[in-house]
Amino acid sequence: MKMEHAPRRLSHDGQGGELFRMHMANSVLRVVTLGVFHSWAKTRIRGYLWSHTAFDGERFAYTGQGLALLLGYLAATVMGAVLYGAWQALDFMPASLPLVAALRSLALYGTLMWLTGLALFGSLRFRLAHTRWRGVHFRLAGSAAGFAWRMTLVAALTALTLGLAYPYLRQRLVGWVVNRAGFGSLAFRFDENAGALTRRFLPVVLLAAVLAALLATAALAAGFFRESRWVRLVFWLHARGVDLPPLPAVLAALLLAAAAVALALVPVWLAYRAHELRHFAAHTRLGPLRFALDFTAGQYLRLRVGNFLLLTATLGLGLPLALLRTARFYCRHLSVDGVLDDSLIAQGGPAPSPLGEGLAEVLDVSPF
Repeated sequence: MKMEHAPRRLSHDGQGGELFRMHMANSVLRVVTLGVFHSWAKTRIRGYLWSHTAFDGERFAYTGQGLALLLGYLAATVMGAVLYGAWQALDFMPASLPLVAALRSLALYGTLMWLTGLALFGSLRFRLAHTRWRGVHFRLAGSAAGFAWRMTLVAALTALTLGLAYPYLRQRLVGWVVNRAGFGSLAFRFDENAGALTRRFLPVVLLAAVLAALLATAALAAGFFRESRWVRLVFWLHARGVDLPPLPAVLAALLLAAAAVALALVPVWLAYRAHELRHFAAHTRLGPLRFALDFTAGQYLRLRVGNFLLLTATLGLGLPLALLRTARFYCRHLSVDGVLDDSLIAQGGPAPSPLGEGLAEVLDVSPF
């Protein structure tokens, strides 16, 4: 059977009141069960969001189980405890040498980044494997450890290049994941072209550099004040005909300028993210299907800022409404073009381990 349509969109008919009542009931059960119900609560929320999302008249389904998430969380907790014990053992190493202290810090941050990559990939694979449309599951092949190493390398190279290599490295990482995803026997494909992303990212790098310079200058001025060097500097400059304002005024000006740059960085970064998401969608294929996201930077900014204000004003109670706003937003702006012959799609492989989901919970990097 073939589906022959013009470019079409997903739909979402979830209701905020229903989802909020489910969220409140889940919160009560979490308290009553001392947190044990959390895995079932997350499964219920996902099931609701998935079942109210449809494409071509067919609804998605989430087939994950709360017990699997709980077991994954327990396994990840044990794994985290072992790694924490190993890290604590490093305290017995002499840290007086700068090289030893630097290596310990690099080991800590590198391990956390690697674990985060492991969690993100495992969590995504678990969600895809338990997402079904027309009776067929999505899938994600590849090694979670391989993704974790790549993500750690991306973070290191991004830092070494002062952020300039981020668009290229990020696209390579996304492409590595997309090219290992599929829907049944159909494979996703991603073609890379980072040139446009690099140009759009330059304003982010520029503002971040200005912000870092302002903060470093403020820290340097504060250090002068703490060590009573400011007075000597003022007198030295005054003798040469240069008068400085009082240090508190200088620090206040620097911090206000840093705050202004930080506020300006938020919309610039979100504008880049909007372009990045549109770029990734336009370069992704699923068999004969092509994708496109048509939201503007302003629309994406309103989504993200609106969700932030909603969560802040409700002290987190508005989380289900933020999830609903996000689901509706992407369904409204994602279009799919192409003809899919679903008679040629075979079912995918077995469900993966829930360890990645549990680790994502332990590290608090699970999206929902």
